[in-house]
Amino acid sequence: MDLETLPDELLFGILEFLSTAHLFRAFYGLNRRFDTLLLEHFRIHGLDFRSISQHDFDTICRYHLPLIVGQVTSLHLSEAYDTPEQAHYFLEHGFALRQFTGLRSLSLQHFISIKKINKILSECCHLPNLTHLKLDDCHCWFDHTGEDTVIDIIWSLPKLIYCSLNIKIADQVHFTLPTVISFSIKYLIISCVQCLAWSIPYLFEYTPHLRYYKGYFNALNYGFISSPISSAITLDLCFLSVKPNMIENILEHMPNLRQLTVHMKDEACIDGHQWEHIIRNYLPKLKWFKLNMKIKSISNKEQEVDRLIDSFRDRFWLEEHRWFVRCHWNLDGNEIKLCTLPYAFDYFCSDFPLISKSTHPRGEDYSSYDCVRFFRYKSILSEKSALSDFHFSNVEQLDITLPVDDQFWAIIPKFDKLTSLNVSFKSNHETCQSQLQLILDRAMRLHSLRFNN
Repeated sequence: MDLETLPDELLFGILEFLSTAHLFRAFYGLNRRFDTLLLEHFRIHGLDFRSISQHDFDTICRYHLPLIVGQVTSLHLSEAYDTPEQAHYFLEHGFALRQFTGLRSLSLQHFISIKKINKILSECCHLPNLTHLKLDDCHCWFDHTGEDTVIDIIWSLPKLIYCSLNIKIADQVHFTLPTVISFSIKYLIISCVQCLAWSIPYLFEYTPHLRYYKGYFNALNYGFISSPISSAITLDLCFLSVKPNMIENILEHMPNLRQLTVHMKDEACIDGHQWEHIIRNYLPKLKWFKLNMKIKSISNKEQEVDRLIDSFRDRFWLEEHRWFVRCHWNLDGNEIKLCTLPYAFDYFCSDFPLISKSTHPRGEDYSSYDCVRFFRYKSILSEKSALSDFHFSNVEQLDITLPVDDQFWAIIPKFDKLTSLNVSFKSNHETCQSQLQLILDRAMRLHSLRFNN
């Protein structure tokens, strides 16, 4: 069938699978119909300049972008190793961000200059429709322009609703609080740097309409909260080496919380009885609870698992809320991991094979982990083998140590969504080569391949 005979709806579906550079090279200028389709596609999905060649970037900026600059709704600029100095070349073509009057979403990735970020963000105040901002994996050196400026510029954007900050400045380990109030931000994600627990009320005070917050805490920088935070509706928190009383102190000041996600790493265990106490006494409106907890095991793992999982078997968990949990561990490791079901996190890292126990009445239920995008797999090849009833069908980033056991091919039945593969080797055995080849043959969308050792 000729491509041009397909209806517009089907062509729009095809265009979504191609990059910005590929679309311009393949279809722009072909005929008026495709030019119109591309314009509509970029109006809806925006321009993504990640992993684009310098030639394609220059061609788009010189010949195509001037024609649609006011209609672009989303823009993604990257200064990664394969697109260095992209912002410089973008400005060199005569573009100022204020020209993108229809822009709703802006993403800056891998920037290393705080001065450059400040310059771009200063233009954002001239964008009347900007609602989404993302600074992704930006590691900047302090260059005497003041990192405080970045936060205050962001908090000054009048219509910003969603803000994701994965940015670290020099040796800064704590998030810098804003000094201006944002009445528009409702969704805030802070990565890379920790937010001091005592500063949480101030963060919500300067972001009074904040409903969703995602961040992490460490016991080393903890200070107790004393005032309630009534605007918080959804929290996604990661605790590093935090004591149970610290977690209780944070949550007891969130009376209107409806959704809670907790990641816990390398700390004392909080069992089902303790969580029940926190939820019953402080979180009366909670409807959605997701937990991912890692516990060090120094004695008999089977006994520890039984004790832990039994604490989640009472009426509160199984009948009132129907919140089920699963523990899994491997025979040779020293960790026990507990998670709520169905699994609600985008990462899963473990040595296989795994043994698991669940509070669900049918233990085999929820064996599918479809939300996992990043998966780390390592086989513990020994005579003490056990079957692992886990299935990961949507893995995009795979970190694997070869060779793997036969269970791996059942755990990951397909590789059609895999885009990034990181490979390590335990030996130089020819099995490693054949297994790697088998993965590559099935990973048709792979664009990043790395080898360790």
